[in-house]
Amino acid sequence: SLDDTVGGDVSNGNTPVAENWRGLRIMPGGVVNMDNAVVRYGGYRYNCNFAGCLGVINNNGGTLNLTNSEITKNGMYGIYNIAGTTNIDASVISEHSRGIYLPAGNSVLIVHNGSVFHNNGYGILNYSSNVVDATRNWWGHATGPKHYSLNPGGLGNQVSDGVNFNPWLNYDPTIEQAPTIENLKQFRINEDISLYEG
Repeated sequence: SLDDTVGGDVSNGNTPVAENWRGLRIMPGGVVNMDNAVVRYGGYRYNCNFAGCLGVINNNGGTLNLTNSEITKNGMYGIYNIAGTTNIDASVISEHSRGIYLPAGNSVLIVHNGSVFHNNGYGILNYSSNVVDATRNWWGHATGPKHYSLNPGGLGNQVSDGVNFNPWLNYDPTIEQAPTIENLKQFRINEDISLYEG
């Protein structure tokens, strides 16, 4: 990739864009554990002669465990879950044609405590036979994700049928939040305190 924001100057002055490189492919039976990873500017899909070229991360039947990571600014889909199981926790999926896409089949997706936002069309598009567990996520707006019947007033990234998104978070958990203190009266002391030197 030509991205200089992670790892130093590797671009020789070129500007990175989506589809600078192809992507990652998880084969049947493979296990990939990604923690604190930044995956950007991939998703090149032209002249591809194998299944699963549509995402920057293509799960073709293995297990993907993604934590504390950022998958953003790639071509087509951030994650293309053709088969297998994908577990996502505390990660960002943003700025793709579709954030996460599950075609027809029997794939499993669980995504919690993350941010799925600013994806064109859908944050999660599910055609698989399983319901996606996508509860406790930020969708780009406090009103939650847009769903034509389950949350028509949602102003966040859109989700398809087959996505369980309720309850959702009304803040981005990947950004450190300022602490809030409520009901200060419970901490009040109603007596005089004297301090003496010595």
